[in-house]
Amino acid sequence: MDNLTLRQQKHIKTKVKLGHAFLAEVKQYGFAKANIKRICKKIDISEATFFNYFPTKIDLFRYSGNFFFLPVAWEIKNSRPKANLVNGLLMICDCIFKKTPMATFYDIISIKISNRLFPQDIKPLSDIEKIYAFKNYKGIENIKEKSIPDLFFYLINDAIKNKTLKTTVNAQDIVLGLTSILIGVPLYAQFKDFSEVRNLYKKQFTLFLSGIQK
Repeated sequence: MDNLTLRQQKHIKTKVKLGHAFLAEVKQYGFAKANIKRICKKIDISEATFFNYFPTKIDLFRYSGNFFFLPVAWEIKNSRPKANLVNGLLMICDCIFKKTPMATFYDIISIKISNRLFPQDIKPLSDIEKIYAFKNYKGIENIKEKSIPDLFFYLINDAIKNKTLKTTVNAQDIVLGLTSILIGVPLYAQFKDFSEVRNLYKKQFTLFLSGIQK
């Protein structure tokens, strides 16, 4: 960071502020009603300045996905829940839904589907951007995972390595099953309070993992 000019630092700080402000806007109003003018007013920049950073709202959406995901990844990797894979999976759910209302979570999913956005379409933050964006998250620049499925891979590989999961099922197929549970359970529960949904997650993760054990 010491090598950055003041102009470069200002550019990064403004971009990071836009990412945080956009995610807060989506949580409050939903993606469809997220308003660029309101976002600019929150961080005290002009709309013309905004479009120097992001040509469209979708471009900002791609960027802000990092602000949704990275704190979850940081918390999981720092907790390293090795003892019990189900607890690790539940921790991911806890991290997601304590920061994001369920309606917002599904808003994000629906936008990704309707715009055919995949994890590789989320432009990752540079190490400097991560540090500026999450000053209280020590070592967050070392997080390399880019999506929730990446975190599932991380936990599964950790469990296999530590022999707490013994299976012949391909890791990619396991991740597909876990992702289906993550998205499907709240739909089945009809967006009930997360404390109720959490119990359903625990049951479904347990059933799924017991079914793939050797």
